[in-house]
Order: sequence, then C-alpha cells, then structure tokens
Amino acid sequence: MTDTPETDDLARGNHVVPTEFAEQLERERNKARAKIITSLEWSEALADLENNLRSELATVTQQRDEARETVESLTTTAFDLLASLEKARDARDKLEEALEQILSYQGRFGEEDPESIATKALQSLANRNKL
Repeated sequence: MTDTPETDDLARGNHVVPTEFAEQLERERNKARAKIITSLEWSEALADLENNLRSELATVTQQRDEARETVESLTTTAFDLLASLEKARDARDKLEEALEQILSYQGRFGEEDPESIATKALQSLANRNKL
C-alpha cells in the first residue's frame, strides 16, 4: 500500500485525472493538514503559556504589593521606635540631672537619710520649676 490510499483506487479505474497528479494532490493536502494541526497545537500551547504567564504575573504583582505594604509598616514602626528611644533618652537625661541635683543637696539639710534628702531635693526642684 502507498502513502496515497484515496488515489490508489483511481489507478484501478478509468478516470480523467492522471493517477500521479491525484497522488501528488493528496500528498500536498495531507502535508497542509499536518501543518494546520501543528499550527493549532502551537497556538493552543502558546495560549496556555500566555494564561500561565498572566497568572504568574498576577501572583508576583500581589506579592510585590504585599512586600511594599510590609516595608511601609516596618518603616513606620522603625520611626515610632526611634521617637520612643529619643523620649527615653530625654527622660534618662532628666533623671541624671535630677540625681545630680539630689546628690548635690546631700549634707545641705543636715540629714544623711537618702530618702529625706531625695524628698527635699525634689521639692526644691519643683519649687524652682514653678518660678
């Protein structure tokens, strides 16, 4: 059997079209069909690839947006922590000044009890701050 089964029957009968020409047309038709099928397969494969890439792009875009939100949140938290740290440093500096003041009052009031010295020093500081 040949690669042109449809025209093999023509060779057995009386037909106006020469058998070789009919066989050639059948071969060309089969090649064209194969190309169309291959093109359709490629087209479907490309459409699937495009869909997959669109889906992947949407996922990556969403992850990027979430990462940006996280960075913004962490940046805000970092600035809040820096502000809190600055307040804590200011409070520490004020406490150090107060301690220095307290220690400078030791012996001025004729008492050696640290609690009474601290109380009187704080009262003195409070009175000074009112002025």
